[in-house]
Amino acid sequence: MESQLLATNWTAISAVGQRLDGGSGPVTLVEFSDYQCPYCEALHPVIDSLIERHPDVGVRYRHFPIRGHVAAKGAAISATCAGFQGEFAFMHKSLFASREWHADTNWVAIAARNPKIDTADFTRCLSDPAVLASVEDDVRMALKLGITGTPTIVLQNRMIQGIVTLADLEAALDLDS
Repeated sequence: MESQLLATNWTAISAVGQRLDGGSGPVTLVEFSDYQCPYCEALHPVIDSLIERHPDVGVRYRHFPIRGHVAAKGAAISATCAGFQGEFAFMHKSLFASREWHADTNWVAIAARNPKIDTADFTRCLSDPAVLASVEDDVRMALKLGITGTPTIVLQNRMIQGIVTLADLEAALDLDS
């Protein structure tokens, strides 16, 4: 049942979100994640290693801020806004690299560390209802798929919830390690 649901919805699942691999080819896996989730933080370097070792694997990131994580939705919005300026990777890495924003949600201060980000545009973007709607679209897709926690890796034929090793991901993707 799960594999049929994923296969039927794969185009909708994999067509939206930010590319983590920087490529433009087909998406191989989609990560639903929450920037305030410690398990997502632990998975972050595994995904980076997967992309580094297998540049042909297309990886897309979708937001699934957990309700109890009070700053997670703001973090998702800030990453999306940075993405509009081509700097999603910077914000993505910044949010996972530091927990200071968990208490001080000054997204503009984080964005200002990158000279490529126009902070005036970034600030306007943070209150754009369309940006919030895009994050909420990710949440709706996650719920449609039955995702209940983060991180969740979605492949075309199965889902993997929780922290996984690089070897586990390579095996799930049938890659030579």
